[in-house]
Amino acid sequence: MSFVSIVIANSFVSVMTDSRTSELNSDGTIYRVKSEDYPKIFSLSDNAFIAMAGLVEDAQEFIECSRLKQAILEHGLLKEKYEITKWLESVRQHIITDYNFKVFFGGLTITNELKVYIINSKIKELAELEYSENEIGYYLSPSQYIDKGWVENLFKELYRLYDGTPETMKVVQELLNDIVANSDESVNKNKRWFCLRRSLIN
Repeated sequence: MSFVSIVIANSFVSVMTDSRTSELNSDGTIYRVKSEDYPKIFSLSDNAFIAMAGLVEDAQEFIECSRLKQAILEHGLLKEKYEITKWLESVRQHIITDYNFKVFFGGLTITNELKVYIINSKIKELAELEYSENEIGYYLSPSQYIDKGWVENLFKELYRLYDGTPETMKVVQELLNDIVANSDESVNKNKRWFCLRRSLIN
């Protein structure tokens, strides 16, 4: 499993993941660690990314079979949500119901807007991470063995360290990752960070 945190604001997107992959027992304890340095974020260009959570090997298979990277790079994500939903309909057969993963992708649109979308294998639907000019949006993806409410409360406590900059949000996400890693064997403290800043046009 894994831990991913994504924050979107008017001027930036900040994505952080751990780097452990493992095989788990039914109670969530680790049967075998497969890698301590598995990349779960991919920068597709200066303006686009993909990230994964859950069963990342299955997520990777979905990304490859659905040609998500090519769809983003060739057609621009970063059009309207209905166009991405149309793409998802065409590749829905690649999402197997028994799999448990999430794929996140986003970046900067041709109209200079930041967007982040979420594909959840359990519901096979596309969601958009909402935010406003004055309020951040965030998505926290702990493993199914960790109480998401607890993680949400941790984030809210750490949020006091945020001063509006991506650098301080990175600090918040780093601390959050490490606290979760102390309670979840499937998460490590080998963190990867992706940040995309948007030029604000007056």
